[in-house]
Parts: sequence; C-alpha cells; structure tokens
Amino acid sequence: MIKCLSFMLLATIFSSCEWSSASSSSAVPIPLVRKKIAYKKWLEVAREDFRLSPKYGNGVKMQEQINADQNFLKTVIAKAGTSDSASNHYFMKACDYLSYGDLQTTMYRLNQAWMLNPKNPNVYRGFGWVYNHLEEYQLALEQFNEGLSFDPKNKELLFEKSIVEKRLKEINRATSL
Repeated sequence: MIKCLSFMLLATIFSSCEWSSASSSSAVPIPLVRKKIAYKKWLEVAREDFRLSPKYGNGVKMQEQINADQNFLKTVIAKAGTSDSASNHYFMKACDYLSYGDLQTTMYRLNQAWMLNPKNPNVYRGFGWVYNHLEEYQLALEQFNEGLSFDPKNKELLFEKSIVEKRLKEINRATSL
C-alpha cells in the first residue's frame, strides 16, 4: 500500500494516475471525459461547496451538519474499529477517485478522512495531490508541510515535497527569464 502511494504524486504530475487500490471495495465510475479544471473555477465552485476545500475550509457548520458528522463518525468508527483505521480507509477511497481524475469526490473523501483523524499525514498528502492536479504547487507544498508537522520523517511526504519544490524552482526560473 505505502509503496503504491509513494508514487502517487509522480503519477499526478504526469497526469496518468492509472493505479487503483486493491484494498478498497468501492466501485468508482470512470469519467467519460477527463477535464483539467482550472484553480479559479475550482474556487468558484468551492465557495458554494465547502467540502471542496481542505479541512472543509475551516468553516462553521450548521447544527444539522454537525449532527450528520457525529452520526458519520460514530457509524464509520464502529465499523472500522478505530478512527485511524477509518481515516486510512477513506484516504484509500480518495486515492481511488483521484486515479480516475475525479477531484471533487477525492476532496470529499479526504475531508472525511481528515474528520476521522486530523493528524493523519496521508490526508495532507492527498490534499497536496489535489492542488498538484490544479497546478497550484505552492498550495500543494503547504499541505505536504502540514502533513510533515505530524510526521517529520514521513518518506512519502518528504519525497513529494521535494518534487513540488523542484517544480516551483523550474517555474520561478522560467518566469524570471
């Protein structure tokens, strides 16, 4: 599982994320057309749907949403055994959706994984992957750094951070010419 995930960022950089998690039982529909969504458009949609921002945009939820979250947490943790296990399960679901280019559902699942365990460094890897797909490399780097704050020696995060830093240097070099 970890070996597969460590190459996820490379796959997203080359826009060919063609792997899937054998451990997930979700049936993910393959989109007929893969569209590259621009970050500006993503932000417009995210204003109406806070689930498209990492950590739900740190927004204030209505009581109905809080109740739904509590029911979700109770049900999922009971089924998975622990919040860590449940968080990892939803992270893997997010990986499945990302492999099919479905950034919206990917972010939904990552936010659920975050809600289950806000200190799961893999969740921040996932947030970074979404930003990478949107070509928002600085935001991806911020997510990788936040994940490293919970696990400073996480090899996958360190590797992916180095790739994004290299990409940012290339962009800066190209724009300074």
